[in-house]
Amino acid sequence: MTSPAEGIHDHPTLKLGARTGRLRSNTPALPFREFLRVAPQHPLVDVAPDLAYPMDKNDTVGDCVVAGLDHALQVIYELLGVPRSNWTDDQILKYYQTQNPGFKSWGDAGGPDDQGMDIQAFLSYLVKQGVILGFASVDPTDQDSMKAAIYLGLAVVTGQDLRVAQQAQGLWDYVAGSPDWGRHCTCSVGFPGPDRETAVTWGALKDMTQTFISKQMSEAYFVVTQAHVDHAAFREGFDLAKFGAAFTQLTGRPFPVVIPEPSPAPDPVPVPPQPVPAPTDVDTQLADAAKTWLNHRWHTHAQTEGLRGALTDWLDVHYPPSNGTGGRHSV
Repeated sequence: MTSPAEGIHDHPTLKLGARTGRLRSNTPALPFREFLRVAPQHPLVDVAPDLAYPMDKNDTVGDCVVAGLDHALQVIYELLGVPRSNWTDDQILKYYQTQNPGFKSWGDAGGPDDQGMDIQAFLSYLVKQGVILGFASVDPTDQDSMKAAIYLGLAVVTGQDLRVAQQAQGLWDYVAGSPDWGRHCTCSVGFPGPDRETAVTWGALKDMTQTFISKQMSEAYFVVTQAHVDHAAFREGFDLAKFGAAFTQLTGRPFPVVIPEPSPAPDPVPVPPQPVPAPTDVDTQLADAAKTWLNHRWHTHAQTEGLRGALTDWLDVHYPPSNGTGGRHSV
């Protein structure tokens, strides 16, 4: 029988349940950094979405791994504007039973068959079931990689080795000498500053210090979904073709979806001279470009250049260069 997760029921309402951690098996996983098209880039601040996160039974059962994936998919689909409902209690029970076959109903909470789950094994199961397309490991101690993964992927599934100090902390921080509590699964969904990350756990947002992350976050996984693949800006930052090839090499199975190819540039078609349109008001032009920018968490090159051009025109009209050369502002 599989050993239960450590400390799984050591708190009356805050249940753990991750069997993995620093002692996890050496099961191979694709490395996230290898599939970035550019060096990891991210803003200084990326605020976590304030959504209604369900508890997913993690106040009574050690199903934090299921809850972590449910919350991760909730954020991904919400931010990409794709309809999705959180998993029902019946779905959560079914997923928990994949690694706890003796757990027959919620009445078994706290019993010998309530043993927690292995994060990577559950991710592999979800790939085989078509719930997600794949995943890649992220080094949680590499701040740039983690923040790039959160910004690009929108949610990163994580495992932490918690200590008793975290039971009462509003902000999770490392406390030397605090006794071990056990292993837990959350998902990181934002970062309010250079030395903070925000996770979803027990139905709420929880900030973590970088010291806590470097000492107690033991694993992290970048999740790829169909909603990601369908988004052009995601494909600009993440090499799906390379990822698909590596997925096949590792698993022996073809990547489960056709990766969209970039649209080829059409041949120029001669057009007759057109009337010169009336000039667009620069205030309206800037407002339209800004709205396009603000309505997307990821930004394509065309959106960036559109905002740059509109801002340049606006500055030239309202704040013309004072050097008398007739040059333009550089943005």
